Amino acid sequence: MEGDNHVEVVVGADGAIDLYVSDAIRTPIPPKDVSGTITIEPKGKGEKQTLTLAPNEAKGSLSAKGPAPDNGDYTWDLKVRGAPMKMTLTVPAKGTAAFADAAADHHPAGDHAHGSPHGGVVQSLAGGHVEVKLEKTGDITVWMLDSAEKPRSAKGVTASLRPVVAGAKETQLAYDEKADVLRGKIDPLKQDHVDGVLSITPAGGTATSLRFAFHLEGHAGHDHAGHDHAGH
Repeated sequence: MEGDNHVEVVVGADGAIDLYVSDAIRTPIPPKDVSGTITIEPKGKGEKQTLTLAPNEAKGSLSAKGPAPDNGDYTWDLKVRGAPMKMTLTVPAKGTAAFADAAADHHPAGDHAHGSPHGGVVQSLAGGHVEVKLEKTGDITVWMLDSAEKPRSAKGVTASLRPVVAGAKETQLAYDEKADVLRGKIDPLKQDHVDGVLSITPAGGTATSLRFAFHLEGHAGHDHAGHDHAGH
């Protein structure tokens, strides 16, 4: 998610690329209303290349054909009804389907039940987890956690949070060296249920956006992780 728009990226093992774009409430945006490119930057051998995305009305996607994926960075640069949207995803050798395989291997029951070391909401992030706590006062705290949900340093991490509320602005979070966390503050919240989009770049890592559902009436600590979008 970026701004009020979402993009779902599907990269096949054969190199086929499909991007599905939708608005803030997940209504599909017609491919004719979106234009842009996708740049593939291999981690190892191979040259960086930029492909123009073409509308595929049959699929309802923007599509291109690239090389077979091999743990490279895929950066899409779009204009969605005039609004810019640019993000990067590292795609493993088997394509995006490998993410589902990895999740199933890590959690055979298919349900990743996160803990909540500090009473916030926890989601998986490359190399571990991230925990976010949003309070009705508007105070935001972000902890970096390892794979076992134990604290790890937040030094060098950059992040911002935008509540999915009409008129809300993105708030840059600052590193608190003493507590080794990221902090920020937005206007006090009147709602008991608020979604927020965390844009986060781990130290030396790749920018990622995660959507969190915050329940502020005393039910913090449950994992309401991410998008419940039916995948392509």
